[in-house]
Amino acid sequence: MPALLASDMFWLTMAIGFVLVTVLAWRGDDREAF
Repeated sequence: MPALLASDMFWLTMAIGFVLVTVLAWRGDDREAF
């Protein structure tokens, strides 16, 4: 298994952050996040 590159870690963090923001905005729909 090859080691993760810095770019891979960056995109992985971006994907996780995007999912977290989407879930938080979806659950807390009483306030307009977007």
